[in-house]
Amino acid sequence: SHPLRRFSLLHLSNKPVSSLFLCSTAKMNGHVYRVPGLDEEEMESVTRKTFERYALPPSSAKRNGKGTAILWFRNDLRVLDNDALYRAWSSSDTLLPVYCLDPRLFQTTH
Repeated sequence: SHPLRRFSLLHLSNKPVSSLFLCSTAKMNGHVYRVPGLDEEEMESVTRKTFERYALPPSSAKRNGKGTAILWFRNDLRVLDNDALYRAWSSSDTLLPVYCLDPRLFQTTH
């Protein structure tokens, strides 16, 4: 199978966001989850477009930013195609992702 498609299907929830972006040797857990409602062709298209947009060329593997970027995740916890996350990562030396868990989100809505 295509390596980009295989990567896009890997679930990254066992790794904190900071370790995924600050450590080039971060390992994924290998569990595969399908995106609901997408067939193989649509999944390949989404994967290809995501990697074309966010993949760093080998020559820019080093980040030139200084300081710590703090990124506040409000509702969207996506990491593979999050433009704000990519910009914060590429323009800083370190990245501190912040998400405030609101217990009301887990209450029933009956």
